Amino acid sequence: MSHGHCSGGKRSPTFVSWQSMLARCLNPNDPSFPRYGGRGITVCDRWNSRAGGSFENFLTDLSERPPNTTLDRIKSDKGYEPGNCRWLSVGGQQINRRKPIRQCGTTSIYRGVYWNKQRRKFRALIGLNGKQHHLGCFDSEADAALAYNDAAKKYHGALAQLNYISEQVAA
Repeated sequence: MSHGHCSGGKRSPTFVSWQSMLARCLNPNDPSFPRYGGRGITVCDRWNSRAGGSFENFLTDLSERPPNTTLDRIKSDKGYEPGNCRWLSVGGQQINRRKPIRQCGTTSIYRGVYWNKQRRKFRALIGLNGKQHHLGCFDSEADAALAYNDAAKKYHGALAQLNYISEQVAA
């Protein structure tokens, strides 16, 4: 390998991130596979060495891994590909993690939105400094999602992962 990221028995942090990405998406024996490859998260052909891609392409697209960062997917349900990946601090990744499938008994498709059975309304919550903050109760799921989006932009800025709400639903 001519990239110099794997020499003398040592692998660079950037190279380790690339190898780990491939393992969790492509190797059914990897402990993380069920949360990545097992649920359909893929690696683009450009970065996938099994599909003709390479570490060199990965390095060109993302550059060196800065200290105290890890590989992050901007949209957590999309695969590893240019435009959807970045180096991000662990704290930043806590903000960008995907919503658990069932949280607080909700069936909402939106991040930060939960059905409040007692009030029979949708409740919007946002996490700040390790605590959940109530944003309000809403008659419509879309209104609660919009409230979450507004708070996410205010408190998390560029790191905010927003809900997509079609214009027909929001109207």
